[in-house]
Amino acid sequence: EPQQSTTIEAFIQRAAVTYNVSDELSFFLAAQRGYRAGGAFLRQIPPSGTATGRVEVGAYDPEYLTNYEVGFRSTWLSGRLTLNGNVFYSVWKDQQVSVQGPSGAANDQIIINAGETDLYGAELVTDFQMSDGLDLFGSIAVLETDIKDFPFAYPGLPFDNLAGNDLPNSPNLSFTLGLNYEHRSGFFANGSVNYTGERESARNVAGLSETELGTGRTQRLDARSVVNGRVG
Repeated sequence: EPQQSTTIEAFIQRAAVTYNVSDELSFFLAAQRGYRAGGAFLRQIPPSGTATGRVEVGAYDPEYLTNYEVGFRSTWLSGRLTLNGNVFYSVWKDQQVSVQGPSGAANDQIIINAGETDLYGAELVTDFQMSDGLDLFGSIAVLETDIKDFPFAYPGLPFDNLAGNDLPNSPNLSFTLGLNYEHRSGFFANGSVNYTGERESARNVAGLSETELGTGRTQRLDARSVVNGRVG
């Protein structure tokens, strides 16, 4: 097709305030807007009957994320213990999602702008130097996601709305706990456990058939734990 061009402009804002209670403790408040540019995609439409296949050009709009965050940074025990945390609330609009095209062919993929999602949660990160060479670290995060509006509005797609579902690959709980040890001789050892809670599959957003959409069927992934260890 003839070459096409477009211009996308965005004004991205960020503001933050920090209050230092002492050299060891501070609080902050921040608000910022994230942005991903829009663009174009090619979808290959396979032949049907006597018609020949063709390539079609499509376009999608920018997406935006507005985030509000409050948190603290702190050190304790003469600097041996670090403890940081934050709470956030985000509004994600016009997110760009790749979905199966109407033909159902593997290379018929389109990108659409889908509705609005709210995200909110909290994170806590710590690091404790227990002794010379021995370090304990950990983090925990809780997350809630709520799809407010998510229509499949591209021509030819089964029209449905995933409002009320969770975002895919967004576990409600995740955490890490681990130990590092280093000796002056050069010997080292470390180990950690990483936990990711139950979450929605990405297939709930992309690739669902018309039947599955109509029944509101979901597909969830089980929680998982990964244990790592290393010596040297």
